Amino acid sequence: DPILKDEKGKVYAYPFNQAKDGIVYNAGLLQKYGLKPPHTLDELMHALETIKEKSNGNVIPFWFAGSDKGALAQFYDQFATPLLITDDRRNEKKALENGTFNWSGYTLLAETFKEMQEKQLINKDILTAKPSQLVELMAQGKIGFTLSVTSIGPDTREVNPDIQLGVMPTPAVYEGDKPSWIGGERHTVAVWKDSEHLEEAKRFIEFAAQPKYAKKIAEATSFPQALTNTEAENYYSKFYDQYKEIEIEPYFDRVYLPSGMWDVMGTTGQELLAGTLTPKQVSEKMKQEYSRLQDQ
Repeated sequence: DPILKDEKGKVYAYPFNQAKDGIVYNAGLLQKYGLKPPHTLDELMHALETIKEKSNGNVIPFWFAGSDKGALAQFYDQFATPLLITDDRRNEKKALENGTFNWSGYTLLAETFKEMQEKQLINKDILTAKPSQLVELMAQGKIGFTLSVTSIGPDTREVNPDIQLGVMPTPAVYEGDKPSWIGGERHTVAVWKDSEHLEEAKRFIEFAAQPKYAKKIAEATSFPQALTNTEAENYYSKFYDQYKEIEIEPYFDRVYLPSGMWDVMGTTGQELLAGTLTPKQVSEKMKQEYSRLQDQ
């Protein structure tokens, strides 16, 4: 809504589908170990430790394709929202918007990520692991949790139909807060006001926005539909329905950070896990880059 609509509710672009980024998990594995999808960061850490213990180290509790720094940036981006935005008692929205945010408040995320590494709750090869490895490892039942990757469910089913994956919202950081989906629009089209083919473009969007075609497009891309007059069925439909009351929060970096900070989040994540930055230094570097990019 805040990205595609104006203050009067007028929509300026047509979303084919919507993003609901959260965490994908091996549903059968959690059931086997007596675990429920965690609602808080503390519950997530407990679940990771349980998976490590009960699998005798044969299952990677939380897997990241860290050779792509975007995977590490995604971790920070998703958890920054419950850390700094959704809990009313610790809402830093105004401070982030006016540039007065105290970046020491960001350090908890780096501390948590480092704790995961030190307790061997994430893959040892995180800095060299590639996205192409995910499907095979997930199909082998070697992963407990990973960040939301839309195609991972259908792709894993192709390799091993017996593995059932689930998806859940990003856990709350603080007790008393609720989990949250992170996202907004995913694949979206709009018409340029000076297009040479303005009428044709409008007709295309009118055609694609018909419920039966909106449903087909959402299902083909394995994302939830963005329109309210249709309902797509995809691999994660029952999980999306289970969490249908959970709010979708916009991507943290889009709303609160200047352009270029996504790369900084990924780079500092790699440096943290490589041991060249401490959690405190991660926050200091974020502060420096935030100020530099804000002034550009």
